[in-house]
This record gives sequence, C-alpha cells and structure tokens, in this order.
Amino acid sequence: MNQYHRGFGFNSKETIKSKDRDKYPIFTFENRDADLDFVKLVKEATQKFDFNELPREDRNLYQKFKKNGFKDLRVKLKEKLLFHCGLFIGRIIFEKLSKDKIEAYLPFNDFRLCPIENKIIVQCRGLKKSNSSQGKIYYSFLKPKVEIDGNEYIVAFSKHAIEQICRRINPVLMNYFSLGDIYAYLEENTYFEICTLRDGNPAITFWDLCVSKEFWHYRVYVEEVLGKENLILGKGNPYFRVGYCPIAFDGEFVVATTLLFPGYSKTPEYEYIANSSLPYADKELLIKKITQQDAKSLLETGDFSGIKWLHKNALPQVIQINGLIYDHFKTFPSIYHKSP
Repeated sequence: MNQYHRGFGFNSKETIKSKDRDKYPIFTFENRDADLDFVKLVKEATQKFDFNELPREDRNLYQKFKKNGFKDLRVKLKEKLLFHCGLFIGRIIFEKLSKDKIEAYLPFNDFRLCPIENKIIVQCRGLKKSNSSQGKIYYSFLKPKVEIDGNEYIVAFSKHAIEQICRRINPVLMNYFSLGDIYAYLEENTYFEICTLRDGNPAITFWDLCVSKEFWHYRVYVEEVLGKENLILGKGNPYFRVGYCPIAFDGEFVVATTLLFPGYSKTPEYEYIANSSLPYADKELLIKKITQQDAKSLLETGDFSGIKWLHKNALPQVIQINGLIYDHFKTFPSIYHKSP
C-alpha cells in the first residue's frame, strides 16, 4: 500500500523564515517498493532544499502553483512546472544526496517529483525483488510478460543483466537524468520479443526510445544509423535495439542473465556477418569491431559504421513502433489516477 508522509525541508521552522513558510508548495512522499533506507536518504536531501536557491522567475512560478493549485494554472505554466519540477528540482535534490551512501541503492531505486493540487509528491520507487536459482532478481510492478510455448512468464533481470543494461543505455556517470532513463526502462518497459540465439538458447530482445535530438541515442540511431530522411510520419516513435538477454526459466519468471550487444558472437546479427559476401579481410575487421564495441566505445570513437552495417545488412537496429511500449501513466503516484 502506498504511504504518504509530510515532507519538512523548506517548510520547517529550521530552514525557512515563518513569513515565507506558506508561499511555496509542501513536499509529500509516496513510497512504492523502494528500500526504506533509500527513502530516508531522499527525505534528508529534500530537507536541504530551499526555494530561495531558484531564480526569482522560478520562485514566482512555484508561488503561483501553491496559491492557485495545479488544475487552475494556465496550460503553458503547467507545462513549465512539470518540466522544471521534474528535472531541475529533482536534479538539485539528487545532488544533495550522500553519494557514498546512495550508490548501493542505484539503479534499483529511483525518485521523481510530481506536482499536483498545490503540493509536490516525491515518489520513491523500487524494483520488486525475489529470490531465485539465479540469486536475487528484479522486476517491474507492472509484471510485463512474454509467452513461450503457450505459457506466460514475468520478465525479470539478474543484477548482472541490469548492470550491463546500464552501460548499454547510459554509459556516462550516474546522475539524476541517467538514473531516470535507466530506471524508467526497467520499470515502465512492457514490450519484449522472444528470439533464439546462435547456440539455440532462448533470449529476449528489446528496444529503448530515441527521445529527441538533445539525447545521444537519437543522434546516433536516428541521425547516423536510420537517417532522419527515413523516418516515416505516422509510423510511430523511433526505438533502438538495446540487445539480447539470454534467459533462464525460474517458476513464473524468465530471468535475463546478461546482455549481449547486437553483433556479439551468440547474437543473430553475427550469423549475417559470418554468411555475408564481404571479402575475408573486411569480414574479420567488421567482426573485430562489432564484438569489441559497446555504448561507451561508440560515444568515444564516434564510429557507428558497424551498427549501420548491421541495420542495412542484418537485422534492424532502429524501428518505428506505434503502440504501447512504455506504460508511463500506471507508474505515476496513485493520486493521479484518482484525479479527474
């Protein structure tokens, strides 16, 4: 059951003058499956936040929000508030977290800020956990499923697979934005495809959203690999192939045990390289490049020729999809689902 707690922080007598106390929205906390020690750390960081850290224009925005309530704000102010609260205040609070204490809980836990009514909900959330023959496994509360041989299984991940997915999706240092990307993928992704690896074992392959040109995934996969001219209006958002996870069966779960980058020796793409008509030397060079690269090396070298070759000559590495891939709404705080 979701638990709500009053946030103190800037509303407490210790951190803000009495005459300013009621000018700004309060924080409330909702905990959905997050580790309690993680929630405690987020609360401590939130208590250090002061709206006086913000520029005057932004302070005025939050004063209007507190006075009028979210529902009665003009559309443009609602959009600005959602963007600013979710990104900028979230980042400020993240930077106040004790880094030596918080790392143990990432990326299995996350927090985000959601304005509603005249308050800000700090939603702390954590992946569900279970013990299995693969050790501790993690899965979304949405319980996304795949069907294999007529049976449905919940998709879960080993710790090692999650660590590999982190490096694949966002190979930069952990910050508020990268944590949000990675956690959203693990929590909100509902679409997985069953496939067979070259060794005959089953696996899942899956996709991540190329959001916009401000993010590296879009620049790499849409502009460099697919080509913006090949985007088809109305066909859906562009997604890039994250990779392949070999799976182990464990009761009601299929457990992703690791992540294979497209083109690695066990992946279907490798078969296309091996059977291609490329000259032997070119084939060996391509295999060496593909089997040694990861997201970090792609960013560092700027060489996307291997991914381009796979996309054009093997299996699509970028696709457009219409339909529900990420179920964002179900993961929002419960009060959103009760609001008209």
